[in-house]
Amino acid sequence: VEQRGMVRAVNVEGLLRLSRARGEGVLRVAVKDDLQIEQNNGCFEVDFAPGRENRVRRADAAPDIELTIQDFSRLIVGCCGLAPEWLPEARVNGPMEKASKVFLKSRRSSALSSDRGKRT
Repeated sequence: VEQRGMVRAVNVEGLLRLSRARGEGVLRVAVKDDLQIEQNNGCFEVDFAPGRENRVRRADAAPDIELTIQDFSRLIVGCCGLAPEWLPEARVNGPMEKASKVFLKSRRSSALSSDRGKRT
């Protein structure tokens, strides 16, 4: 896995509210932030649909996906996909399709991944 910089989410709830999602549905995301920001810890339910801002609330229900703050940060900005080699600590408890509607891989990161095999 090649890295090209650093990203750190400082407001999980806000990022989930403003993120673009594909289609409509509900995804529960548990995030663990051991380092600094207590508000980032917990399970967030994201209700998303076309044409409106995502609705985000704290949830007591079981999460569909469990992420460290580092993995959440990489996913929310689209610098990696949901493949296990990118997210070794992630735990997916529901259908991967649900998570892939919220965590969209950017075109740029897709191009970088496909270019990796072409470099010498």
